[in-house]
Amino acid sequence: MVAQGAVVGFADHYGLHAWLGIPYAEAPVGRLRWRAPRLARPWEGTRTALRFGPKPMQVAGPAGGYPRRMYGQLAGSEDCLHVNVWAPRVAPDAVPQLGARLPVMVWIYGGGNAGGAADVAFYDPAYLASRHRVVVVSFNYRLGVFGWFVHPDLYDGGGTAEDRSGNFGTLDVVEALRWVQANIAAFGGDPGNVTVFGESAGGINVMSLLLCPQARGLFHRAVAQSSIIAPYTVSEAANYADDAEPGHRNSSREIVNKLLIRDGRASTRDDAKALQARMRPEELRDYVYGKAPGELLAVFDEVFLGMYMNPRPVADGCVLPAIPWHEAFAEPARYHRVPLIMGSTRDEFRTFMAADKADYVDMRMGGIPRIRDPERYAREGRYQSDLWKASSVDEIAQRMAAAPGSAVFAYRFDWDDWPAVPGMNLKQLVGAGHGTELIFLFGSVARRRWMRLLLGARRFAGIADLTDAVTSYWVQFARTGDPGRGTAGQLPQWSQWSNAWGDGRMLVFDETLDGGIRMSDELVTVEGIKARLVADPAVAGDEQELLRLYARLFVYGLHGNGWDQAPFAALADLAPGGARRAKVEKHRPAITT
Repeated sequence: MVAQGAVVGFADHYGLHAWLGIPYAEAPVGRLRWRAPRLARPWEGTRTALRFGPKPMQVAGPAGGYPRRMYGQLAGSEDCLHVNVWAPRVAPDAVPQLGARLPVMVWIYGGGNAGGAADVAFYDPAYLASRHRVVVVSFNYRLGVFGWFVHPDLYDGGGTAEDRSGNFGTLDVVEALRWVQANIAAFGGDPGNVTVFGESAGGINVMSLLLCPQARGLFHRAVAQSSIIAPYTVSEAANYADDAEPGHRNSSREIVNKLLIRDGRASTRDDAKALQARMRPEELRDYVYGKAPGELLAVFDEVFLGMYMNPRPVADGCVLPAIPWHEAFAEPARYHRVPLIMGSTRDEFRTFMAADKADYVDMRMGGIPRIRDPERYAREGRYQSDLWKASSVDEIAQRMAAAPGSAVFAYRFDWDDWPAVPGMNLKQLVGAGHGTELIFLFGSVARRRWMRLLLGARRFAGIADLTDAVTSYWVQFARTGDPGRGTAGQLPQWSQWSNAWGDGRMLVFDETLDGGIRMSDELVTVEGIKARLVADPAVAGDEQELLRLYARLFVYGLHGNGWDQAPFAALADLAPGGARRAKVEKHRPAITT
């Protein structure tokens, strides 16, 4: 029984009890499309919760778990706000009560906040509940232009500050956590011990929750895996690209421009801009609300692995602070000080490079990628991956750990013991790429014993051991707020991040042959990467290569809008002032944030 009525679930393949597709909020359709989520309405009788709810609206791609034949098609539904629960199987009269209630782990999926869903087969959060006595929750939230959209004419003076924030996907996550607080005890979970954990965009959303006042008290521990710390300003989210405070190329005003051109109401961007300026607020409001989902998604012409770019999340000052997040995490009063695990994989960026036909690879028969320039591939993958770690782990951990009483734990995932695949060197192509740790967190290999025949006994045993370690640390953290030595107390000690040299900063996850699980003092900083770049003998004397790498790293890359304003004296010496900027802009990559 939940707040809205009775539900009936089923016994799943792990022997757990499962309840799938329970509405946690009203369907965000019609005039609720760009509004904060509303509490789900009660239902009569007993609702069957036997299958996942619809995926969120998106462009079909691997991020959403769609088959290749659907790639590029319109997929999902605006009516997507559903939650799923897995709990150890017990009789109804034996559901844990009071002090016996179980830790709750709430999974937030990735996909660039434009693709993804709770039912992607690669994610199997129920695996944690099958291995350890925890209650696991997952849910869907709005994505892309449906989840983050700020336009000054969209609101008619009614509604709340949250309705006007543009951060609807963020608020969906908050609403799902409110549902957990109100209902999880009925499943044996402890509402006083809730851990949020997510990877990639899910990691971004975890970090958003730490800064979101509406989320205070709704969770008690947090795990951010491969997050990106790069929010957008309201100006970037709403303004025209050529305003004095320029907007993103896919800001809300630029999206409306593209819609007007596609509809034939304007022939050029200038015409569309002039028409938009003449439209009365209620006229524009009716226009955009009247657009079908497919029409909204059709304006995005840069779609990569099912993901496209529009400003998200937005530093609006209500849901998220209106200052850079690196500054916010340096001020303890600005974020929820709960125990936090944050980390990255060693070769984060290679996962994306391996699929980037525009810049890095050629696709041979059967879609097998071939690296065009192995030396450049390795160099750029190292810089991009190190910047990911510096910007979104080390620089944040340094700031947080400076506050007394902080509890920050960091990791780097180094496993790259890939098997031989005909025509591909996965160690070189992907390495310890983005998302690699999910194979271990969700037991993707270890739970399939037949994989021993494919991988060989040595490699399979190593994967199984590392799977046990990852799940053990995560669950111990969920139980106590400290991963320590894992649930059985037999793993290497995972100590808190320390700003003092020699005390340990991060835990490295790797196979035994490459050093195993161990603490490391390694620290990577943005300024350190800049210094390394100008001293790199591989680009020494090659101004164009230096400019190209700088543009990709610090201006147009995944972390670009967080560091674009930072001075780079060595680059300025090459081409001062406007000339420097013009030279950098020549090197804008095909796919950018």
